[in-house]
Amino acid sequence: MLETCAKELSSLPDGQWRWPFFFKFVGEAGLDAGGLGRDALRLASNDLLSIDFGLFRHATDDAATYTVSDDATVRSDHDGGLATLAFAGKLVAKALLDGTHLDAQLNPVLLKHVCGAAVTLEDLQDLDWPQIGRASCRERV
Repeated sequence: MLETCAKELSSLPDGQWRWPFFFKFVGEAGLDAGGLGRDALRLASNDLLSIDFGLFRHATDDAATYTVSDDATVRSDHDGGLATLAFAGKLVAKALLDGTHLDAQLNPVLLKHVCGAAVTLEDLQDLDWPQIGRASCRERV
């Protein structure tokens, strides 16, 4: 599903990502009144967030949330690197905008960044650098 979405949606201008998308599954007779679109976005997002795909990794040792893999991993695993990350951001944002339930929980720091909220030193505790986050909090006290 991710490959099909990437092929069909990658060339869309940024503004068109806010427009309604209408999906049709091959071999299924059904009009997209929202359900097919949510399914397509959920399936593509699941593929995208898969640890095996290499774009995202577990944000902490407890494997409860996901964050973007480091730059070297993304560059080595994906020819497009930055283009792949840009598409991933648009796909996840579209899924969230359309009210699609993602099967993976994104890291709060990543969500703050996507929403344009300020990311603070305390937020580092939500990444895989908890010791840095704790140390930065102690320094401020």
